[in-house]
Amino acid sequence: MSTVYAGMDFGWRSFRYEFRTSRNQVLERGGAPATPEALKQVLAKYASTGRVQVAFEAGTQMHWIDQVIQELGYDSYPFHAAHFQMTVKSKSKTDKKDAERMAVAAVKQNLPPRVYVPEGVERVLRESLMERASYQKELNAWGNRLHALAMGEGVDLGKRSLCQSLANWDAALAALAGTRREAAARQWYTRAVHQFQWLEANEEKLRALVSEGEMGEARRRLETIPGIGFWAATGIQAWCGPRASRFATGRQAASYFGLTRSVYESGQIRRPGHITKTGPPLVRKWLTQAAWAFIRSAKGQASAWGRWQTKMTSRDKDRRKKATIALARRILTAAVACLRKETEWDPEVLKSRR
Repeated sequence: MSTVYAGMDFGWRSFRYEFRTSRNQVLERGGAPATPEALKQVLAKYASTGRVQVAFEAGTQMHWIDQVIQELGYDSYPFHAAHFQMTVKSKSKTDKKDAERMAVAAVKQNLPPRVYVPEGVERVLRESLMERASYQKELNAWGNRLHALAMGEGVDLGKRSLCQSLANWDAALAALAGTRREAAARQWYTRAVHQFQWLEANEEKLRALVSEGEMGEARRRLETIPGIGFWAATGIQAWCGPRASRFATGRQAASYFGLTRSVYESGQIRRPGHITKTGPPLVRKWLTQAAWAFIRSAKGQASAWGRWQTKMTSRDKDRRKKATIALARRILTAAVACLRKETEWDPEVLKSRR
């Protein structure tokens, strides 16, 4: 039986679709509400045609779309929208046109690489970590507004970070007592209290997920690497899995997390640039922090990587940040190796070169 290829472009209210045969002949075009029931009705028509491949852009709706497609026994093919040049470089970009381009690319086998769809604990970890980041971002924004409010009243709140502790908010509220903007400060304080409560509940949930079983063992192995703490280990697990089975090598993981250098090529010119910064920025931030902690720890300084870091920065202090990013990549490759081999960090096996 022949294969049917489908391209689907999902919006927050509806989606457009197009079905084509393996000979690139159009079978059906149309649109439907962006709901699981509507998607099932559209796909159910091709249940007896054999293999059906459905291509769509990965996004916030990716999980339920992938689940519906797999429940029907079809081939789900999510991909990164930025990697699909047929739509990125197109001047006439509409949902209908995008669905058509996806279907044509699926027939010609020109789709970007398939995106991994997390399930189970990995999905919960990712969602919880991103929720925690959004809570902290809002707390930081409210803290900046409170600092601005205090400056307008001539009150100095010092250098206390209001997104770190509720005690700092208590001190700030006490400093603004009796001023003209005390009522406004109390409103911000009430919001901050609720935000800290949500943040505390979120962190308790995260700690419970990575404290026992396979996740707990993997986290403890990662924390043997100097510089890797609880949040860096949890982030690596959330996007790599407890065994890092997604990545065959550490180089693949570094490319996914955006720690490899971009390259500009034109003719015979090949010029390396900055790191690509693809993948989750949360994990990349924690890996960078882990690199700074690594070079400050006794175990890190005594290792081959520590000596390499010292050698690189002793020549030119301006290269310190570049060397730290390179060290963050090395720490990631070590973390992937620990997860894949189910071993703890061993400084004796480190190599001074990449």
